[in-house]
Amino acid sequence: MPFSTQLVEKESIPSFQFDYREVLDSEEARARREAQLMRAISLGNTYRRKVNITFATVDGLKTVRTTVWASTRTHLILKNGIHIPLCTVKELELE
Repeated sequence: MPFSTQLVEKESIPSFQFDYREVLDSEEARARREAQLMRAISLGNTYRRKVNITFATVDGLKTVRTTVWASTRTHLILKNGIHIPLCTVKELELE
């Protein structure tokens, strides 16, 4: 199901407002996101591979192309300590 997003730079993420509501409506989708996240972290740390991360802000969907370095229970961690709330991540597109 296609959706419209705005492509943004990683450095602009700290200026976005998040509403911290879960964007995925099923346990299966959340499990798939978790698996994609683990793969993205592995690719980022081992091969410096970038992924497209689509996430929700109060202003709509955004997409950033970057490397995922780590995650906590609640956030994706990007370079320079930039983080995205995990519950707002709609999709991680791996190459």
